[in-house]
Amino acid sequence: MNDVIAKKKYLEHLLELSKAMAAAFEVGDVDMASELYDERERFMSSVKPDDTTAPDDLVDQVLKHDQLVVAAALEHRHQMLASATRLNTVRGYASSLPTKLPGGDWGSG
Repeated sequence: MNDVIAKKKYLEHLLELSKAMAAAFEVGDVDMASELYDERERFMSSVKPDDTTAPDDLVDQVLKHDQLVVAAALEHRHQMLASATRLNTVRGYASSLPTKLPGGDWGSG
């Protein structure tokens, strides 16, 4: 059974986690961002907000920071894809080089 907490407290905790994830991405700590995401998922699956109203600006802040986290994750993904593309290009170039040069190595004579 899930615990029920005040909606304001629930959203404040989500906001803290989103801010921490965004900060982790800013410094390039993807592992920490991933751990914080897992913590957020555990929190959301174990705790439910009650039916009280929450300040609209708090909901807006949570959504804004969630969008920042998604944008940071997408940027990291694009960087990883670009890096993989460069590595594949180098691998393709290196594999097309001859393995043995006719006439021996440089300086052999």
